[in-house]
Formats: sequence, C-alpha cells, structure tokens
Amino acid sequence: MKKILLFIGIPLLLLIGVFLYENSYNMKESTKIIHTTSTPLNAFIAKPSHGTKQQGLVVFVHGDGPMDATQDGGYKPLMEKFAESGYTSISWDKPGIGKSQGNWLNQSMDDRATEVNDVITWAKQQPNINTDKIVLWGASQAGWVIPKVMASGEHKFALTILASPAINWIEQGQFNTQQELQNEGKTAQQIKTTTKKDQEILTLLNNNSSYSTYQKIAPEENAMTKDRWQFVQKNYQSDATADLKKNHNTSTTFAR
Repeated sequence: MKKILLFIGIPLLLLIGVFLYENSYNMKESTKIIHTTSTPLNAFIAKPSHGTKQQGLVVFVHGDGPMDATQDGGYKPLMEKFAESGYTSISWDKPGIGKSQGNWLNQSMDDRATEVNDVITWAKQQPNINTDKIVLWGASQAGWVIPKVMASGEHKFALTILASPAINWIEQGQFNTQQELQNEGKTAQQIKTTTKKDQEILTLLNNNSSYSTYQKIAPEENAMTKDRWQFVQKNYQSDATADLKKNHNTSTTFAR
C-alpha cells in the first residue's frame, strides 16, 4: 500500500533538522546532467557510503522559488539520513537555476510533474541506482506536483512524504495573507484594504488580463515581475484535491 505523509503546520527547517554549518556528510555526492523531454537539468545525487546496501531512491521535489538542487545545502542533512538507511537521494536545480537550462517560471504544475517522471525514468535506467523502492519527498508547492506524478501512473511508489503541502492555491493564499496581517498587528481597515487589492488581482487573473493591466493596480511593494505574473496565471487555480482522490490505495498521516 502506498502511503502519503502530510506534515502540516511544521516549519520546514525544524522538520528536517537543518543546521547550516560546515559538515562532511556520510554519503557519496555527485552531479549529473539529465536530459528530460523539456530541458537538461543539473541533478545532485547522494548515495549511501561504501558498505551500505542500497534499498531504494528518494526523489526530492522543490517548493516555490528559484531553488538549486540542495536548497543551498539545506537538504543535505536529510539526504544523509536517507543514505545511512540505504537510500539514494536525487534532486536538481530548477530550470534556469545553477547549471539547469530553461526557466522555471515558464512551468505549469503539469510540466513539473512531467519533469519528475522524466528524472525517475532516467534513474531506472542507471545500473548503479536501486529503484526497487521509490519515495517522493516534497514541500510546499510540491503538494500540487507530487499528486499529479502519482496520478499519472507512470511509476509506482513505496512512500510519499509531503511537508507543509499546498492544496488549494487561492484558499491557502487568502488564509496566509489574513494570518500574516493579523500577526503583524494590522488594523481591521488595513486588512480590508489589502484583501480588496488581492481580490482585484484575482479578478484580473480570472479575466486572463495582461501584465500591463496588472501593473496599473500592482502594489508598490512586492509587485510581480512579468515572468512571475505569467507563472501565477498558469498555476493560480492549482488544487490537489482531485489528484489526491485518484490515489485510492493510500494511507495518510497528518502531523501538526
């Protein structure tokens, strides 16, 4: 039976126990250019040290943002733990980051799911990587990507781990904004003004408006770039609910 572990409301850095300090990790590290159906990706591979039998493969799926393969080294402590348990880890620079080609802001969630499937297909073709058991690990935006990978049926998975996963873009975005403003001590009127602005932007997205139209009402601070606006247009209706329902034989654990 496949299992999906959902870690909700736990800070990612606390979850994986990341401490950024100089460290020599107990794993064999290497890089490889993987030619996917869309673009060449620069992958980071962490294998168990000599003498540790390979048990399977963990595929890391990024959240939002311009991330390199190890999230500036933040994934490495977790990869080391997997390696000590006999699992090879693989992750990659997002398109346009590091040595990967392309532009991650041009991707839809379907594109990202295809990318993950392509990397797994590549891994299965490597004689020195054990793929008997494949685990998907992802955080945040990976909550939209991983269920699509599972629902595609291209590969079978032993386990799926989702850390603070995204489920519905619009609903979670609205909730997050509300909570942030309250935590910052904003007045009811300030919250109302920000909420109104967000609703205006959502209306533009629903109308498939141009970037120049967005610029006319864009907030002075944190205005989206043109690439980001187009990325949001592609993905703002993302909702993992239907894809999660397609995976009938799953066991879901919620950790708060």
